[in-house]
Amino acid sequence: MAAICSLPDPKTCPISGTPCPGECLFADVLSSENQGVIVFDLRHEEFAFVNRPAREILERAGMRCCEYREIAALFLPPPDELAKMPSSTTGRPIQIGTRLIGHTLYQAPPFAWVFARDITDKARMESIASAVEQMSHIEYIFSGVRHELGNPVNSVKAALSVLHENIDRFPRATIVEYLERMTEQMGRLENLLRSLRSFSLFEDLQLEPLDASAFVHSFAALVEADAMREGVSVRVEAEPGLWVRADRRALHQVLLNLYSNAVEALKSHSQPAVVLEVKDGDGLVHLGVTDNGPGLAAADRAQLFRPFFTTKREGTGLGLVLSRKMVARMGGTIEIESTPYRGTTARLTLPPTEARAAAGP
Repeated sequence: MAAICSLPDPKTCPISGTPCPGECLFADVLSSENQGVIVFDLRHEEFAFVNRPAREILERAGMRCCEYREIAALFLPPPDELAKMPSSTTGRPIQIGTRLIGHTLYQAPPFAWVFARDITDKARMESIASAVEQMSHIEYIFSGVRHELGNPVNSVKAALSVLHENIDRFPRATIVEYLERMTEQMGRLENLLRSLRSFSLFEDLQLEPLDASAFVHSFAALVEADAMREGVSVRVEAEPGLWVRADRRALHQVLLNLYSNAVEALKSHSQPAVVLEVKDGDGLVHLGVTDNGPGLAAADRAQLFRPFFTTKREGTGLGLVLSRKMVARMGGTIEIESTPYRGTTARLTLPPTEARAAAGP
């Protein structure tokens, strides 16, 4: 089975089906294409043609010198499924390492053509734009919600005060039950208001160069005492010398939200553990918060960034929404990776900065 290579000579032309004379206008044109072109010879299970952009795409994804079957398995369905497909099909993007590859498949038996393009940066920018746009609409709604909730909160507080002052006038059991119910609802409303206020808390971000590794180590030191009381093991795995441009307060709030979610998921675990990670990947800085908890079902994971959706008994469903907003305003993204019974990882991706000197002494 041949490895990735250019069209050898002599060779059957994947376009005309006739023997290739050695100089091919089509090959020259396809070699100059900006997107990757891979031609699979299905009959002989080898590459008929791979242009330079395709080799670069696969190499950036860490697939240098891979064999035919490995590349074919990425882009082509099994032969029986391939035979039933239309001659032209745009497939779902493929995740290869940290890269996202879009591709379109064309069939010309016994050859299959794949036009591939690296859409990682495009998808990343679309994710940031989508998050910012979504948050701008939600913020307007939340402003009205905050106003509407303020009045009933004050009314409930006044009612509680009156009830406490006149508690001997009514049956004690009824009043105690009523008070407990009111107090519980009051706590939920106050918690919701506190979360809503956070939408404008970090509107004016103060971006500055931050040593991501040092920042995470400092964060771990701050939560260490609480972690010990909870019996949670906290470990830091951070590559040194990775700098990002971020707002210190906002980044701390995001990490705290993610860390709190992780600890909450470990309540019933016999050996709870959280790993705080900082690493370089594909020219970006990745900050991860991983727990060894029960993980999330696919249906829950799909709704994590919807306002008011929560898997916690007393959660507001706004923590991840706020975190995504703050990270987006710092030019980053946040994703949740989770497998049932195997834990959850919340991953922040931020652009790096080399402006270390600008951080000051």
